[in-house]
Amino acid sequence: MTDDDRALNRTKKSKARRPKQRFGIFEFVLGAICCVGLPGLMTAIAPVSWLEFNRVDHQVNAETRTCVFFFFPYRTQQLADVRNVSTAFRLGDEQHRRPGDKKRGRAESEGTIRLHGPQGDAEAGQTISVSVSPASYKSIEAQIQKFLADPQQHNLTLFTVANWKFGIIFAIPVCLLTVLFVVGWTIWLGQALLSPFLNLFSFPDDAEEPAEENQEPDRS
Repeated sequence: MTDDDRALNRTKKSKARRPKQRFGIFEFVLGAICCVGLPGLMTAIAPVSWLEFNRVDHQVNAETRTCVFFFFPYRTQQLADVRNVSTAFRLGDEQHRRPGDKKRGRAESEGTIRLHGPQGDAEAGQTISVSVSPASYKSIEAQIQKFLADPQQHNLTLFTVANWKFGIIFAIPVCLLTVLFVVGWTIWLGQALLSPFLNLFSFPDDAEEPAEENQEPDRS
């Protein structure tokens, strides 16, 4: 076997062992829609919110952050001098499960926490509201009322969710797809960017090709 044949074989083996870049823009967009868009939409429809209260010189200031993916706020509200808190509850409408079925279902009910400033509802911007699950909005109201009535407390942070079933129980497993998508594409992108530099320091796969076992004897 000549030197040219050995070099050609080494090139073919190197190409065969090199991983192929099978992912493209279509796979990226499809994965983004399924693994990021759908979980993001779910956590936006039934969002979680963080309520922070700070007491400064006998005045309570409040800030609410409504988040997508549990920690990324897309809506922030602030209210200075919180004076009172109230709740609102809306019962879900009755719905037929399918035409002709006598059994009726009910849409999800909604609870709301409202924080009122000095003027209550008289002026715009003096009331802010946050969606809270009907299962916990009364307990959230009680904690806020207790904080407002106790001047010894200076800080209070509350975690609320608009709907425990969709916002937490169903959303957490679905959001794991987002984590896998981000980690997988980060690893792939890192390998794609580093591969040209790694090839500079790579060694040949085969130093020398072994001599052919079956060679014709020299007849000269």
